[in-house]
Amino acid sequence: MMRAAYTGTHWEPQKEIWLRLLFPEEDTAMSSATKKIPGPSAAQRKGRSSARRGASSSAAREQAITDEVIARYSKTTDPRIRELMTALIRHLHGFARDVRLTTDEWVGACNYLAMAGEFCKGGRQEFLGVSALLGFETLIHEMSVPKPPGATLPTVLGPFYVPNSPEFPHGGDLSQGAAGEPLFVSGRVVDMKGKQVADASVEAWHSDGRGLYDVQCGDIAKDGMWCRGQLKTDSKGRYSFWSVTPVPYPAPLDGGMGAIFKHTSNHEWRPAHMHFMVTGKGFAPLITEIFVRGSKYLEEDTAFAVRDGLIADFKHNNAGKGPDGREMSKPYRTLSYDFVMTGA
Repeated sequence: MMRAAYTGTHWEPQKEIWLRLLFPEEDTAMSSATKKIPGPSAAQRKGRSSARRGASSSAAREQAITDEVIARYSKTTDPRIRELMTALIRHLHGFARDVRLTTDEWVGACNYLAMAGEFCKGGRQEFLGVSALLGFETLIHEMSVPKPPGATLPTVLGPFYVPNSPEFPHGGDLSQGAAGEPLFVSGRVVDMKGKQVADASVEAWHSDGRGLYDVQCGDIAKDGMWCRGQLKTDSKGRYSFWSVTPVPYPAPLDGGMGAIFKHTSNHEWRPAHMHFMVTGKGFAPLITEIFVRGSKYLEEDTAFAVRDGLIADFKHNNAGKGPDGREMSKPYRTLSYDFVMTGA
């Protein structure tokens, strides 16, 4: 599931590093190279373990353990994996020392990760959700995907992204009959100079009027997807589609996310929003969300994802002729938003 959820996002290069760590059997070249690296000699191993045994204080023995582990991984050939692993070990050991982590707490944490992993199925990526609740995903975007003034800012992917969503023509209805107030979405995809980006892919997914995603309501492989889809911009960079207006909703109260809500002071609510993934040849992929102005929880999003420039008007309209000429028998809303892309 993780592979599918990450395909085509702006962290594609980083994904390959983690896949090699998680699935080493798929990288035989790396495995072969690793096998050629001579490990520490018997004398070196004896010296390190002796340093641990001979340390005169608990703090010294603790540090000796960390030093030995880092030394073991410091011969990793891939420089980025070496940097990631040694830094992870250093900070993980430091965290354990800072909070004086107990064995029971550590076993509990391992059980938590195993439990959370069981919820990574059916279009739900639990660890992306957990990382968002910790503000970690937003921090990574801020560090690794800097944007110049005027560009549309990225924000969290969320746990409910599903690849290969249905393709729609301009003016198509992504809702597929989902409950909610009708919404017409339109705008352009442009570069930093305001020039249109033709043939860009605009992919959207969001909750229905009940605050639910399709993946929370059944088997999308059997029942089909709704409130998600993708379309291409025309020669002038324009896109448009119908759907339903999203509403505030709680993040899942089960699994890894639910455990965080149960045991901490963070709440479960997200403001009303729509997810977008915009890609175009020669441009950096953009993953972002557009939030409904005036929505509850804008100032306290559980996922820490609300950013400048991503709050927009979802204007109320009376029944009558819609923006695309469609006759609307009931009130509806409209969202107009231009995505400003940066170069790859």
